[in-house]
Amino acid sequence: MFPDIDLKYLRENTDTFEREVCINKLKLPRVGVPITSTKPPESEDNESKLNSLKNFNHTYVSPTDQSFIRFIDNSKNQRFMERNTLAASVFANSNIYAKHNLQVLVQNALEVFSDDNKIRKLVGIFLNICETNYFYVHHGRFYKQVDQLLLKRQENDIEYLVNNWTTVSIVLVMLALASGFEFIADNSPMPKVTPDTTPGLMCYYAALPFAGFLIDLKSVESIQCLLIFGVFMTTNKLENFQSIDGGYTFMNLALEIAIANKLHLKEPFENYPEEDREVFKRLWWTCYTMERRHGVNIGRVETIAPEDITVELPVDMRGLYSNLGLSNHLSQISIIQMNYIFRDIMDLFCSKSKSHKDQSISIDPKIIRKFVEDLEECKLNFPNYTKIDNLDPSSTRYRACIHLNLTYYLAKIYIGKPFLLYKVENYKRLNENNGYESAFVDHLSSICIDAAFCSVELLSELQKYNKLGLFSCTDINVCNIALFAILVFLKIDRSETTLLFLRKGLSILKIMSDGSASAKLALQRLRKLDKLVCDLTELDDMEKDLNPHNVLGHESASKAFPMDTSNQDAVLEFGNLPYVDSSANLGGYMNTQQYFFDDMDNILMSVDDDIFNLQKWLDI
Repeated sequence: MFPDIDLKYLRENTDTFEREVCINKLKLPRVGVPITSTKPPESEDNESKLNSLKNFNHTYVSPTDQSFIRFIDNSKNQRFMERNTLAASVFANSNIYAKHNLQVLVQNALEVFSDDNKIRKLVGIFLNICETNYFYVHHGRFYKQVDQLLLKRQENDIEYLVNNWTTVSIVLVMLALASGFEFIADNSPMPKVTPDTTPGLMCYYAALPFAGFLIDLKSVESIQCLLIFGVFMTTNKLENFQSIDGGYTFMNLALEIAIANKLHLKEPFENYPEEDREVFKRLWWTCYTMERRHGVNIGRVETIAPEDITVELPVDMRGLYSNLGLSNHLSQISIIQMNYIFRDIMDLFCSKSKSHKDQSISIDPKIIRKFVEDLEECKLNFPNYTKIDNLDPSSTRYRACIHLNLTYYLAKIYIGKPFLLYKVENYKRLNENNGYESAFVDHLSSICIDAAFCSVELLSELQKYNKLGLFSCTDINVCNIALFAILVFLKIDRSETTLLFLRKGLSILKIMSDGSASAKLALQRLRKLDKLVCDLTELDDMEKDLNPHNVLGHESASKAFPMDTSNQDAVLEFGNLPYVDSSANLGGYMNTQQYFFDDMDNILMSVDDDIFNLQKWLDI
């Protein structure tokens, strides 16, 4: 078709060629008219093109088509058009299609938008309840943008709405997520929903087609919206994203765009207004910590190393207070600090387990002690309003305070989990050995299981005050990993305390499964186990023998390490530390309800040849 085009030209002008062939779908270039020609190929007049748009829906072009949506970067395309007359003609054609496509998406959004008061309410719920210890948008500015959007909707100013499509997309996905928390603001019972009646699902589907435009725009608005997409999809594993982790994918895309905009650096923004610098700073740390937390869960390597980040931590700034006069910058700092501990924990254990799968792994106890000490220092620096003794269930940031404490306990579980697995695998040998290895493993295992019990208790507090979120990835993630630790511990401890917290954890997962597809999937994996626990004992009976609030106050396991000073700096050898051979002979601790525990063992073993494939099932 293009005899004058050689391979060298194609390499240098791929964008031009793609636009000519892929975008100009109304009429392909005529044979014999090379793309290098300065005279555009014969084509229809503008009136014919506009008439053809009437049937555009019949030939819908995906908004994720990269060559199709390049028009958004106006400056780049302007320079490109100046260099190439033909490209200018093709660009104008694609601009008509793309703008029409955006108009269709905006009109779809208007159809699912509720009344003005409901939109304002849900936006407020998102910013005051869903945001917790993170930062997505400048509250004051965003409320003004929402008011302006609603005014233009009343005036049916489509041109304004199309030009401000980023605000439309952010509002849509905020409404989708906030719909799962509306019952908290209303103090009404958590709704039981089906996939067809999930709150906010229509807003989510209306927002999703904007994703391609957001990815190509690579703006601050792209980061904000994609992060919220990630949270929603982490708790709602929808049919089109079952083969990949859609939630993490969107978070990682947001991080890539943040890096492309240099938000991780201090220098590019030194001349910006102080308030803008703080917005970029807080948005960066939200993006980075969310991507890493969820990346750690599913074993994804980091996109950027900590030493490449030069931006400072958040600072107090009156202009960024919420409409309730609150600031969460102190909580965000604590989240950031704990995030680095998560990263270092997983970097240590994962790198060693991958490189020594069939060998013993050497662990320096000093490194593990440092993890625990750093974590305890983080907790000491928690803002006073987040301390458990100071929590007020009536406060709008009650969930944020609980989540900060849950993150602390989650880090303790991550520190101790490999040692709990090792203890279960080698229980009989370690039980007969009173040496430093046994004391060290026992101590770290205790840290893990104590943190799991405390996590379940804090989730129970959220449930008690009707503040579990339908779409809360933190609630679900903490519940899953706490249940996993308790299940593993159940192999060597069949006490009523262990069964109590297993039962309570399963009951919380059941409640969240009424609205979250991810929680429902985790519960399905554990359905038979739940029935066995219910058959063995009732929660009310066990609660008589245990004051659960004592668990939250029980910090003995994290106070000090075993003090055998002659061996405390020794390097311990662990065989395949993060893994457990499910066929290992674990020894005693069998209960009189032998039939129950035999069945329990069979379930835990039948999860997979390696029991801990359950981690993948629960995304932990």
